[in-house]
Amino acid sequence: MAQIVSIDDESESLYYFQLRDLFEVDELDNFLIQPHLEGQYPDIIRRWKSPDMLTRERVLIPGNMVHAIAQKCRCVGDFFADPDGQTLHIVNRGEQPFRFWTNEEGKIVVEDIANTIKLTPDQAIREFGAHAAWIAQEYGKSRRGDRDNRYRNNIEIS
Repeated sequence: MAQIVSIDDESESLYYFQLRDLFEVDELDNFLIQPHLEGQYPDIIRRWKSPDMLTRERVLIPGNMVHAIAQKCRCVGDFFADPDGQTLHIVNRGEQPFRFWTNEEGKIVVEDIANTIKLTPDQAIREFGAHAAWIAQEYGKSRRGDRDNRYRNNIEIS
């Protein structure tokens, strides 16, 4: 694979709602409720504990916490990298990544993607970036370094 993404980089932070889409919610919440995190990140944990769902969903979790979550919490699917190391896929646990297209006869052709490399969630985030992992969850695949800043431009961080 290629260079490792800096986990302390603010650009690798994700919102709680993004992490909730990537990881098992019970495990994610059990991770975030740990007392030592409240001491380290009091503002983040206070907003995460808010009774207001919108406030909770919009909590920005820093890159180093995202990395720790990826090491400790179970992902909703399995990550795979294409052999070229540029495309990241996520599929249901136990399945293989696939692609499909319409052939000349108008029939949909589905095939497994050969020679993919299975990655742990931590590897996927380190090698492709947190945003690329989330985009893969949203769309089934992403490219190394993909970013989705739609929410950063529209969510006011308090």
